[in-house]
Amino acid sequence: MIKKLLIMAFLLISRATQAQDIISASFFTGSYQDLLQEAKRLKKPIILDFSASWCEPCKKMDRDTYSDELTASIISLKYFAYKVDVDNIDGLEIGKKHKVTQFPTTLFLDYNAKVLGRLKGFYPPNYFVKLLQVNQNKRKRGQGKEENFDKLITSL
Repeated sequence: MIKKLLIMAFLLISRATQAQDIISASFFTGSYQDLLQEAKRLKKPIILDFSASWCEPCKKMDRDTYSDELTASIISLKYFAYKVDVDNIDGLEIGKKHKVTQFPTTLFLDYNAKVLGRLKGFYPPNYFVKLLQVNQNKRKRGQGKEENFDKLITSL
C-alpha cells in the first residue's frame, strides 16, 4: 500500500513539474553585443523588452504576458528575447539608440538587428501572441519596413 502511494505521489509531482517547464519566456542573459552576434549566427529574430524597475505596466507585462504559457512558448522557440533595463547606463544607451521614450516598449528586430515593429505599453497575452504571429509572417514575406504595432492592434 505504501509503495502504491509513493508511486502515485511521484507521478503527480512529475506531471506538475512537466506542466511548469515553461513558466515564463526565457530571456537572453549575455550582453547586448553577444545577443546580436548570436541572433545573426543562428538567423533568429530578436525581441527587445525595454523596462524599468519603477514601471508598473512593465511589471504587468512580466507577470501577465511573458508568463503566459503560449506566449512564453512562442518567444522561447522562435526568438531571442532580451530585457533592456533602462535603470542602468547600458540600457539607457540601447534605448537612446532605438529612440525608446515610453515604457514598456517592445521592439521586434530581424536577426540583423533591423527594427521591424514597435509596441508601446502593456498588451495582454492574447494580443501579444497575435503580434508575434504577425511579426513571423512579416519576416517570411521579407517585409523589412518598421511598423508601429500599436496601430496594428486595432485590426486584430
